[in-house]
Amino acid sequence: MTNPDKKFGNRNSNFELLRIVAMLMIVIGHLYKFWDNSAVSQEKGIIYPWFLTNQGVDIFILISGIFGINVSIKKYVSLWLTIVYYGFICAVILWLCLDKPISILLTMPLREGLVIPSHLWFVSTYFALMVFSPLINTLFTKSKVTQFYYCILFLGVDVVFQTRTPLFYGLTTWGGSLLHFIALYVLGRIVFLWKIKMPLILVIGVYLISVVLGFFMWDNALYSGKDTSIWIILPSLCLIFICKDTKSFYNRLINHIAQASFGVYCFHALLISLISIIINPILSQIFMRMGNAGVTLISCGISILIYLITLPVDSLRRWINNMIESYLLRIIDSVNIRITKIIS
Repeated sequence: MTNPDKKFGNRNSNFELLRIVAMLMIVIGHLYKFWDNSAVSQEKGIIYPWFLTNQGVDIFILISGIFGINVSIKKYVSLWLTIVYYGFICAVILWLCLDKPISILLTMPLREGLVIPSHLWFVSTYFALMVFSPLINTLFTKSKVTQFYYCILFLGVDVVFQTRTPLFYGLTTWGGSLLHFIALYVLGRIVFLWKIKMPLILVIGVYLISVVLGFFMWDNALYSGKDTSIWIILPSLCLIFICKDTKSFYNRLINHIAQASFGVYCFHALLISLISIIINPILSQIFMRMGNAGVTLISCGISILIYLITLPVDSLRRWINNMIESYLLRIIDSVNIRITKIIS
């Protein structure tokens, strides 16, 4: 498929739409963690949406595997500027709305800019995945047998780590997340490079069966519902197959909205905190009148609202990033030229 608009590159809107859905899944899941839902916390209807939303993170990394990560200085700079930008925006809101000290306007962007494991664990882990991606990509120059062995190895070690066996007690949770990201990235690359195809009916059937079994396993406390569970990876992979094997299309609006997905992740926690101040006092009343379906419906609506709020903020971010990136890249190019002259 050739994209007529070079501004957005050759983006498959199938996957861009899935990226939007995955981000909404993550926001909905985090909404349940912020709600003061003591009156409904024991209801299975509240647990099930949280179970489904765990697929969001795995979908993002599988998509990265499908398209691959081609690292460049520009990509590192762009990611870092995005993190610092949203750190500053959040700091301004906290200063204006929650009476935080003005020093937060400096400390918060600096803290986020360090890209260390923090509450934005996905950001720091994905940044690390980008760092290791050139090494990981060398794997795909080897034979398919070797690629398959490495894929099984990464997935196997990932599963063993998540069982928290004594062998891995020394690794941090962040290290486990990075290991999981690498395993999913390798799996996504193999699905794409090997051109694996599955009948659509079979994929939909596997998705439904895996979700039903996941509900059963969760309901009977047979697993903890981590992102690394096979009951999360399998349905996420099914959604990837559905997008990959259905007819591709290009939609400029969908691709534009999907560009803000990373910004939504950086921004949504603060927005959820502010919205929860309004919603929490009436959440139990909503549950009593509308039940779990009402709480779920409100969560879906708020997640869409958060995405819409982020869109103009992210448009400003892209404009600022383009200016700063061009300036920084000119400096880097100048330094490289000087170093080359000195060496020669």
